[in-house]
Amino acid sequence: MKRLDRFTSTVIDIIFLSVFSVILWITAESSSGHLFPRTVFLDEFSMFRTVSYGVICFLVTSFVYYCIVALSGGATLGKIACNCQLTDSRGKTPRKLRVFVREVVCKWLIFIATPLFLFIRGTSPMLVLALVGACAVISLIVRVIKRKTITDILSHTQVHSIEGRWKAGKMLLSVSAAAVDFGIVFSITLLLDTAVQKWFYASIFDLLFAVMLAYAVVTGFLKGRTAGKYLLGINLRGTPKSGNGKASVNMSLKYGLYKFGLLVAIPYFALYVLNIVDPYAIFLDIILIAGVTVVFPYIYFKQTLWSRWAMASKEIKPRSVKQTVICALCLLLFWTGSYTFIRYDNNRKHSNDTVLWGFHFPYKFPEYPCVKKVEPYTEFMRTQSLTPKEYLLKLFERYDIVVLEETAHGESTQWEMIGDMVSDTVFITQVGNIFTEYGSAMHQAKIDAFLTTSFADDTILEQETAILMDYMSGGFYYFIKRLNRLNAELPDSLKVREHYTDIIDWDYFSTRRRTGIESENRDSLMAQVVIDWYKQQLTEQKRHKCLVVTNTRHAFGYAGGVEKVKNSTYFLHLTHGNQGQYIAEAFPDKTANIAQNRNMVSRSFYYFPLYAPIRHGIWDKAHALNGHKPVGFDLKNSPFGDDSFEYRQRGARSKLRYSDIFTGIIFNKPFMEQREIYHPYRKYAIEQEAVRKGISDRNTVLRQTRYSSNEAYFEDNMRWANSISLSNFAGIFFFIICIGIAALTVVYHLLRRLIYKKGTKQLQE
Repeated sequence: MKRLDRFTSTVIDIIFLSVFSVILWITAESSSGHLFPRTVFLDEFSMFRTVSYGVICFLVTSFVYYCIVALSGGATLGKIACNCQLTDSRGKTPRKLRVFVREVVCKWLIFIATPLFLFIRGTSPMLVLALVGACAVISLIVRVIKRKTITDILSHTQVHSIEGRWKAGKMLLSVSAAAVDFGIVFSITLLLDTAVQKWFYASIFDLLFAVMLAYAVVTGFLKGRTAGKYLLGINLRGTPKSGNGKASVNMSLKYGLYKFGLLVAIPYFALYVLNIVDPYAIFLDIILIAGVTVVFPYIYFKQTLWSRWAMASKEIKPRSVKQTVICALCLLLFWTGSYTFIRYDNNRKHSNDTVLWGFHFPYKFPEYPCVKKVEPYTEFMRTQSLTPKEYLLKLFERYDIVVLEETAHGESTQWEMIGDMVSDTVFITQVGNIFTEYGSAMHQAKIDAFLTTSFADDTILEQETAILMDYMSGGFYYFIKRLNRLNAELPDSLKVREHYTDIIDWDYFSTRRRTGIESENRDSLMAQVVIDWYKQQLTEQKRHKCLVVTNTRHAFGYAGGVEKVKNSTYFLHLTHGNQGQYIAEAFPDKTANIAQNRNMVSRSFYYFPLYAPIRHGIWDKAHALNGHKPVGFDLKNSPFGDDSFEYRQRGARSKLRYSDIFTGIIFNKPFMEQREIYHPYRKYAIEQEAVRKGISDRNTVLRQTRYSSNEAYFEDNMRWANSISLSNFAGIFFFIICIGIAALTVVYHLLRRLIYKKGTKQLQE
C-alpha cells in the first residue's frame, strides 16, 4: 500500500480525536456541572488549572472511537477518507477478535491509555515522554526490519490501499459544500438578528437553528440543491432500495429534515427537557451531539444516518464552467454585501477606537425590546420610591449587618454612592463602621492612623492616601480620601471606621500572590474579621452596626433561608462558600445582603469570562423605562426576586431564585453611565514603599513604576465598557471565521474547476 495513505489516515484520526476531545472538555465544563453537581467539571478553577481533565476526555473519546471502529471491521475515519481497508494476512476480512485486539488493545490500551494514565497518576512528564519516545523508536525499528507495524504483528492484520481516491474526493466535496452552506446560513442569521432585535428577543443560536430549518425546507423543494451542493456539482439520487434512481422532492425533503432533526431538533428538545437554557451551553452541547451523530454512524454504516433513512445517495456531476463561475461570484457577492452591512450596522451603534477586521468593538449589549415580559418589572419599579442610599440606610432599622455587592472592582460611581451614604448623619450616628474587601487585615493599624490624622493640604492628603495600599479601583481611593476629610470634622466618638478584611497583601510590592489562594479559606477568613468584631462590639456595648462591601459572589448569602441554599449542592460547590454566607450563617436574623444591577458573568472559558445582562437585559430595560431613576427595594415578593439565579449557571436554569440569595437590590447608574477612574501619586507611593521596605534593587522599583504616574485622570466610559463586554465580539468573530472559510472554499473549487475545465473525469480524480 502507499505509505502516504496510511500516514495520512493516522493524522486524520488523531486530529479528529483531539478536536472532539476538546469539544467534550469544553462542553463538560459548560453544562454538565448542573446536571451532575458532584463532578469535577463543576469547579471551573480546578477544571482548567490542570490538563488532567482534558486527558480524561481524550481517553474517553478515543476508547469509544476505537470500540466503534472494532465493531465496523477496522474502518476508521482516516481509512475511509484515504480509501484504505483492513484485512488479515491472507487479504480477507479479519475476524472481529483480531480487529478488537488491533484497535482497542494495541492502539488504545497500549499506545494511548498507558502513557496517559501514567501522566494522570502524577508520573513525571519527562519520564512519560521518554517512554513514548522509546516506544516510537522500537516501533520504527520493527517497521524497518519486518516492514510491518507492531500493531500489524500483534493482531495479524494489515492495511491495504484500495485503488482510486474517489471516496476521499467525495468526502472533501461534502465537507466543502457543508462549509459553504453554513457560511450562508450564519450570514443570514446575523442579518436577521440585526433586523429583529427591536421587535422581539431571540438568542443568536435560536435564530441560527430557525434559519437552518428554513434552509433545509427550501432546499428540499429544490431537490436537495443547496448552494454548496450546486456549486460543487453534488446531486441527490435514490439508492437501489428506494426503487427510484432519480431525486424527488419527497426524498430530498426527508433528507433535509432527517438531517436537521438528528443534528439540531432532537438534541435541542432533549436539552429543553433537561432544563438547559443557556444559549452557549445549548450550542456547545449540540456540536458535541452532532459530532457523535455524524462520525460514529458513518464509520459503522459507511454513510450518514439521514442518507440511510431517506434512502438517498450523492452523485457527483460537476457543473459547467459558466454555471460554476456565476454561482461562485453570486456567493462571494452575497458574503461581501453581508460583511459590509453587518459592519456598517455595528459601527453605527458602537463608535470607538478598538477595531478588529473593520468592526468597532461592540461595547453595548443589545437592548431588550419593549414586550409584555418587561411590563411587570417596570410597573413594580415605578412603585418604589427609595433611592439606593435611602434604602440601604433604612435597612439598618431591621438589620445590624448589611452586605453590599460591589459590581466590579474598577467601577467608581458605586463608591460615590457609598461615600454619600457614609457621610449621612444617620450612618454616622447609628452605624459608623464599614468593612471592605480592599485592604489586608494585617495593615489595619495603617488605615486607623490615617483616618484619625488631619493633613495640612490636599496634596499631602492625596500622597498619604496613595501610600496606604495598591488600589485596584480609583473609586475606592477617592472614597478613603473623602472619609479622612469627613472624620476631620467629627468628634472622636463619631468618627467613621474603615476595616480591612482581606488576607491578600495589597501592598505595591506584594509579599503574597493574589492568585492561587483557596477561595473558601479566603472568604471564611474575611467573614471572620466581621464576625469577631461584631461579637466584641456587642460585648462592649459599642456601635455594632456595619456595612460590608465585597465583590460579586463574595456577597452571596442566605436571604431565602440557610437550609434552602445549603441543600443546593450546585450552589455551594460552585461558589466554594462566600463571605456573605458565613456572616449570614453566624447571624441569620441580623444580616441582609444587597445586590446591584450589573452585567453578570454567565460563564467562563479558560479564564475568558462571558458577561451578559441579567435576564437577557429585561432588568436593564425596566430601569430604562423608569427613566433610569435610582431605586432600591427588597427582592422578596417582587418579579425581580422571582427570577432564576443566573450566576455562572452552567447551562441549566438554577432552582434558586434571586430572592433566595439576596435580601434586596439597588439600581444606581445604568451601565453606560458607569466609569473607571485612576488615582494620583501611584508612582510616588511605589517609591515610598520601596524606601520603607528597604528595597535597593533599582530594577525591581523600575518594573513597578514603568506604567505608573503621579497624575490623576479619568477614563471615559468607552474603556470601562470595553473591559467587560468581550463576549459581544463572539458573534462577529464566528461570522468572520465562517464566511472566511466558506469564501476560501468557493475560491479553491472555482480555481480547480477552471484548471480542469475540459475533463470531468480528471476533475473528479
